[in-house]
Amino acid sequence: CNINQGCIDGADPCPGKECDEGKDECIVPDNGACCFFGGNFCVDDVSQTACDKFDGVFIGDTVCAAVECLDLLCGDNICSIEEDCTCVDCPCPGKLVCEEGVCVVECGNGLCEEGENNANCPEDCEACKTDEECDDGIACTTEFCSVLDDTCVITPNHGFCQNNEFCDGVEVCDLDVGCTSGPDPCPEMGCDEITDMCVPFIIGACCAHGGDECVSPITLEECEDNLNGDFFLGAECSEGICDLVIVSSDPPDESVDARQPTDPDGKIQFGVQAFTITFNRDILLITPVDFSVQEFGGDGVPPAILATQLLEFDTVILFLSERLEPGTWTVFTYIPSDSSIWLGYLPGDVDGDCLSGSADILKLINHLNGVDEPLADYQADIDQSGAVNAADVLREIDLLNGAGAFDEWFGETLPGWPLCPTG
Repeated sequence: CNINQGCIDGADPCPGKECDEGKDECIVPDNGACCFFGGNFCVDDVSQTACDKFDGVFIGDTVCAAVECLDLLCGDNICSIEEDCTCVDCPCPGKLVCEEGVCVVECGNGLCEEGENNANCPEDCEACKTDEECDDGIACTTEFCSVLDDTCVITPNHGFCQNNEFCDGVEVCDLDVGCTSGPDPCPEMGCDEITDMCVPFIIGACCAHGGDECVSPITLEECEDNLNGDFFLGAECSEGICDLVIVSSDPPDESVDARQPTDPDGKIQFGVQAFTITFNRDILLITPVDFSVQEFGGDGVPPAILATQLLEFDTVILFLSERLEPGTWTVFTYIPSDSSIWLGYLPGDVDGDCLSGSADILKLINHLNGVDEPLADYQADIDQSGAVNAADVLREIDLLNGAGAFDEWFGETLPGWPLCPTG
């Protein structure tokens, strides 16, 4: 009897021995084998008292080598994959888990394969002691060793994976592989990375492999990214769609050059001797033999094309053997697609109607005064000085009147006039 606590147990009456309550005497225990942890572990030379403390089954005067603990404890109810590891009559105690019919120690550090148990882990798989032991090598995860049960706690940090690109979805952190792309933000639609919006697919035809193959319907992205082709919005594959066709030139098609052919003394020659042609898609290879040249008016002998040079992917420069002849239309035709441009040259024809006359003086004055539509340099820079001013009006009058070394161009027309260019 304790004056503070009342009745309490006394000292162990059988130190180093076992107490037989039924006989009220101390006895020397008979040690034997003890099956515990669901029958997966066996220890020799253990007393029944010690075996009971571990929730084991005391076998008695025998050794582990002679005992099949699982058969002894579970009979025919051993866990199996076929039974989905139910362990109805012999469940795995504590943190043990059932693995292919065997209760095994759960892997404490969570780093073994799938982090479940030591069936696929090193034999020394133990509970963690420090945060460093929990490092899984995945950059987007946060790991620490829990002080509650000495196990690793690993959580994904999805924010670490974000690349601020809308079209590849919201990235997530996968505990096994790290950062992965999220689901398509625009299923069955196109994605605009600039506006971060889903947009309808742009559908058309695609000319690939230098125009040798046409594919439609196809999206703009598929054409450019997968086939490296030229895309035609809203078009369908049809005969000639992939032909290489002239779409523009500088000077423009059917334009008329109104500038002086020489200086007033006739010593300095002017006129177009090189110009650019732009096609509907990229040019793989183009040479002078791909063109034909015709001249209407003048001496009827057109200049030859000496060389071609790519200026951009779809634009080529044509270098001529001589300047375009005044009073002529010169026609350049790309033979494979039979597409052409017409370049006219009629000094003094400012308004481009294929007739040089007094109306052209008024057209030039209106241009200088900001009246009517503005003119291009090949129409207004009559003296070819690089600047359009009042001096060009005087030079226009000289051209019309045949002053100096100039021929008289008043009343002269280009072939096809009054229908311009050719009727």
